[in-house]
Amino acid sequence: MTRVQRLQQRLAWEQLDAILITHPSNLRYLCNFSGTTGFLLVRRQPVDFFTDHRYIDQANVELTHIDVHLVTGDPLPLLARHLRSGKVKRLGCEADHLSFNQYKQLAQFFAPEITLVPCSGWVEQFRLLKDETEQAYLRQAAALTDQVFQASVERITPGMTERELALEIVYQCRQTGAERLAFPPMVTSGFRTALPHASPSAKPLETGDFVLIDLGCVVQGYAADMTRMVVLGTPSMWQTEVHQAVLDAQRWANTAICAGKPVKAVDTLIRQIMADAGYPDVGCPTVGHGIGLELHEAPDISVTGTGHLQQGMALALEPGVYLRGRGGVRIENTLLVQDQSVELLTQTPMELISI
Repeated sequence: MTRVQRLQQRLAWEQLDAILITHPSNLRYLCNFSGTTGFLLVRRQPVDFFTDHRYIDQANVELTHIDVHLVTGDPLPLLARHLRSGKVKRLGCEADHLSFNQYKQLAQFFAPEITLVPCSGWVEQFRLLKDETEQAYLRQAAALTDQVFQASVERITPGMTERELALEIVYQCRQTGAERLAFPPMVTSGFRTALPHASPSAKPLETGDFVLIDLGCVVQGYAADMTRMVVLGTPSMWQTEVHQAVLDAQRWANTAICAGKPVKAVDTLIRQIMADAGYPDVGCPTVGHGIGLELHEAPDISVTGTGHLQQGMALALEPGVYLRGRGGVRIENTLLVQDQSVELLTQTPMELISI
């Protein structure tokens, strides 16, 4: 059964005539469209894709067994004609990815003939478990991430700025042939490593500094995510201790993760290990997240996490300790949940790197 056919089966279960897919990541998942503007109308039969002149040729190349239509001007009248010709009365929409004004505009335009039905997370639920092809892309993305990190670290010198190192990471990503970076690389140093998601600054890297490097490459839309720690010179005692606490949490979590494990239990384990090491407040509400076509997907590995891990889930596990005004440590890996274990995709050694 294809991905679109699974969605059509869900339509029948939910007694909907059609669903309108607008979220770019869901379009990539369902029909392989890699552009940024378009929408997919999935009925029991047929399936239609709509886009403007910028992407029409691209869509005709990337999409198979789907009718592609050119949109000129307002797309709603064209969409309405297709809905009426298919006798659509109940139309699902991705409510999580529409603004209030967009939803209101659609509802008003189609009323009273067509009822708009909010459908949240339908495709995202399919995307939770990665098939063999998706897993292969994730492995490639992780391997490229390892390469980019290694090449970038070799070019670190005292005095270069955080922004210069971030630019080096961008350059190395292009050199490896990755599709792109999953996000602008995070590079912080010294006391700024205590800022979990700060942007690189003009601060120079100085002897004795922690340097936090968070990056991820993308292959065929699928992202990896990895964080490693560097210290310029010989690490101090407190740097060694806090890094070891986070490293222990990462390693123990890797041994504990398997299919069937409650998501919240992973969060609890990590926090307990770091609390036992003297760091009861990790300074961040989450310690990991799902990953795939989006950098942050379900499940959310946190104190409020729900559900259980399943074989085929891809995770980014990122325990960290952030000591305000002093510095922080995060060690992050991309991994795949297996039946009785975990497959670690990012292979760069997790030990503290001294330069």
